[in-house]
Amino acid sequence: MKTLTFLLFCVIGLNAETLHVVFRDKADLRVTGSREERGKRVLERIHANSNRSQGRAVALAIRYQTPFLQLRAANRLVLTDPPNVLLNALLQLPEVVSIVPERTITLEPIIQGDPVMASWGVPKIGADLAWEFTRGEGAVVANIDTGVDASHPALAPQYRNDAGSWYDPTGLCPSTVPCDNDGHGTHTMGTMVGADGVGVAPGAKWIACKGCETNSCSDTSLLACGDWVLDPYGDGTGRGRPNAVNCSWGGGGFPEYAPVIDAWRAAGIFPAFANGNSGSACASAMEPGSFPQAFAVGATDIYEQVAYFSSRGPSPIDGAIKPDLSAPGVDIPSTLPDNQYGVYSGTSMATPHVAGTVALLASVDPSLTVDQLEDLLKRSADHFASSETCGNELTCPNNSYGWGRLNALRAVRVALGLDTYPVACEEVPPAFPPHLEIVAPLNAQAYTCPAHIHAVAEASDTEDGDLSAGIEWIVDAGRWGERGVGPVQDWTVECTAGSGWHTILARVIDSQSLAIVDTVSFKLILPGENQPPVTTILAPTNGAEVPCGIIAFRALSLDPEQGDISTKTSWWDGKEIKFAEGASPSRTFSCDTALGQHTIYTKIVDATNSVDYDQINITVVSAPPPPPITLTPTSVTLAPKGKQQFTASQPAQWTATFGTVSSAGLYTAPAANRDAAGTVRACAPTNTSNCASATVTIKRRSR
Repeated sequence: MKTLTFLLFCVIGLNAETLHVVFRDKADLRVTGSREERGKRVLERIHANSNRSQGRAVALAIRYQTPFLQLRAANRLVLTDPPNVLLNALLQLPEVVSIVPERTITLEPIIQGDPVMASWGVPKIGADLAWEFTRGEGAVVANIDTGVDASHPALAPQYRNDAGSWYDPTGLCPSTVPCDNDGHGTHTMGTMVGADGVGVAPGAKWIACKGCETNSCSDTSLLACGDWVLDPYGDGTGRGRPNAVNCSWGGGGFPEYAPVIDAWRAAGIFPAFANGNSGSACASAMEPGSFPQAFAVGATDIYEQVAYFSSRGPSPIDGAIKPDLSAPGVDIPSTLPDNQYGVYSGTSMATPHVAGTVALLASVDPSLTVDQLEDLLKRSADHFASSETCGNELTCPNNSYGWGRLNALRAVRVALGLDTYPVACEEVPPAFPPHLEIVAPLNAQAYTCPAHIHAVAEASDTEDGDLSAGIEWIVDAGRWGERGVGPVQDWTVECTAGSGWHTILARVIDSQSLAIVDTVSFKLILPGENQPPVTTILAPTNGAEVPCGIIAFRALSLDPEQGDISTKTSWWDGKEIKFAEGASPSRTFSCDTALGQHTIYTKIVDATNSVDYDQINITVVSAPPPPPITLTPTSVTLAPKGKQQFTASQPAQWTATFGTVSSAGLYTAPAANRDAAGTVRACAPTNTSNCASATVTIKRRSR
């Protein structure tokens, strides 16, 4: 029996005035021909399927004077304020599966950083070096987002600016000119095509659809945008459709978007989706990115580490590896409305790096299919193994990085026949990634500029042996090897680098194309500048997995004038709650409620109110079961009132069934007037099932 279905999810809202009629049939999208021919045939098939499925329902909506919208790819009929008599009539139709409410998902970007910092994502993936061959000319990208500020000077020249370049199903923009009332969409578009080093493919054109009303997106608008992307000019030909569409959004339970993505792929449109910001838990990939037909993107930071917030795989849908690829997504500068720039973090920011790279590839080879583009992106990526435990950690692909971190330059060079792939990710045998450690300088050292930095690192690999000669160095940002290659490097850091914290990064890659990165930070002080204190968290180490229970922390805080001021160190958690003060505090993390990743940071303030911070991320895991208690000796024969010292393998609580035993395990036999036997028992104080026993036999001496 069919019913009205009202499903609520933790991130999904309900609008009772708008309902979706869901139909049973799906379009046959097995089309062939050129890209132009396939686009037209896909449209013909989804329109034929939706007309056939929705015909009687549309007639009923007209009969009962109910406004409606036909969604073609998803095969849904959207009704506004339908009367009950219409709903009851629709539920009698065999082609109708269900009637469900309109739902919304919420965008959750993480905003942080200095809004004037230089872009690092574009050079990290080598896109700027790929501009020697193409800047994306001839390619078109789209986003489905909060809109785009088309007047931004970094975006205006790239706007296609014709009748098939903008669609606003929300009706919120005051004119036919693209607008953005949130900023999220302008930011993602800037990363794709923005000028002045902001975007990956500044020579490509862009079009856009406003699928998000504000920082939330209704599935009605998102699905309407999905149809528009297939046919921007609305003439049934599919001309002018984009090479890639960027979808920096997702949420729990979004099955209605699967047929839309299927239609995009069949029409030659690359579907780039954010993997979600629900990390670092395993299987936290969000729909639609977790769908097998979606290309999901995770986020990495400037140090090549997977961002703590980046959702991990495997896919909750089918257990497949997710994300498909990772890209820069932490502290990404890009365009914002009103000619502004800002720094956002999230997988929303990583995804347009991939969509922009697809524009570069489509520019150099327009014949590439979606399947070929996916294969090219995955095989040309920089492969990284992971120390996390979500699956395939010691090789790639894995559920942290996917097939690796995007390498736009290599992808373009391979597409042009100028380069070859590294060892394919799937061909990397299970192997331990290399070990790398920067041994000098020590982390958190302070230097007065101009500062001479003597850097030393060691690298080795289980399979390859010593890899130190291949260590690549950079400072703060730039290209690997910019500051030299090898185990020892010397630089002079001038005052023009600016006072404050700077980061030294080292990387090494083994013969299986697995990479590892290590970092240390140093503080640069200008001549005459007050030298602030420095606090460093010594334990646990950043990224450590720590068993739940009582966790001990340790920090060293030094001040140039006062010396060691570690006792004044204050400790805070990621929710900005102070939980301790001192050099070596401890805190209890419940094994029931505190498992997962936690951010811990220290703060130190000197006599001049200069402040310094340090921060680590730890993952609290279930405590391993304690080893079983053993007892020595395991049996003994004593005379009445005799004594025996028993030793337990770990701290224990002691009991005896005959005689007495002290808290230190010293047993005293009773003054027995006959032979007797008893036991001495030692149990773990917090686990009374973890016990060991020894047998005591008491024998009277023969007279």
